[in-house]
Amino acid sequence: MDQGFFPQRLRCAERDRGAVGQSWRARRRVAGAVAAGLSLYIVIAVWAGASRADAATAGAVGGAVGTLAAVPEMPAAPDFTLTDTKGDPHRLSAYRGRVVVINFWSVWCAPCRREMPAMQRAWEQLRDQQVLILAVNFQDKAEQVAQFFSAIPVSFPVLLGGDQAMLKEWSVQGLPTTYVIDPQGRLRYRVVGEYHWDQAAALETLLALRKSVAGSPAR
Repeated sequence: MDQGFFPQRLRCAERDRGAVGQSWRARRRVAGAVAAGLSLYIVIAVWAGASRADAATAGAVGGAVGTLAAVPEMPAAPDFTLTDTKGDPHRLSAYRGRVVVINFWSVWCAPCRREMPAMQRAWEQLRDQQVLILAVNFQDKAEQVAQFFSAIPVSFPVLLGGDQAMLKEWSVQGLPTTYVIDPQGRLRYRVVGEYHWDQAAALETLLALRKSVAGSPAR
């Protein structure tokens, strides 16, 4: 009986191990399928989250294309001194008598990237017309800025050193934000979001502000 019992138990154990092995393999297949599904879900969730973040950023900066809006009461522009990427200092008040466009931007800002080529085209038409463009970078390292402009070259001054305190002083709540300052140092227009600076209406508005140099404020 003993000799017959153990072989029988052994065979049953073998069958049990086979059943367990099949069950384990099945569980592994299920687990693999679940892991694959979970990975796909994570990828989709990350993509969707990035899309929502992009949409939120676009909403924070006023949408895909901003509007050139007049600044109420035309307050004086806060003065600052920053150094450009070539090491030259720029003091805003030193540019009295010229129209100045101040663009706040950052390398991570997609609308900023889209806006830069139009700003460069505008600069090519305005640089000899007493209109100056200054791009003020927000908290990026010099090498990051250099890499950004290696792909999107511009010839107007790019200033480094913009920080939270400066953005607060200028009431900047999203990037890009751009101010137009008249020759008397007053905030005349603001754009929140990217803008087509090379369009005819924008160029005409900037050039019209030059009239305030000699006398009455531009209207």
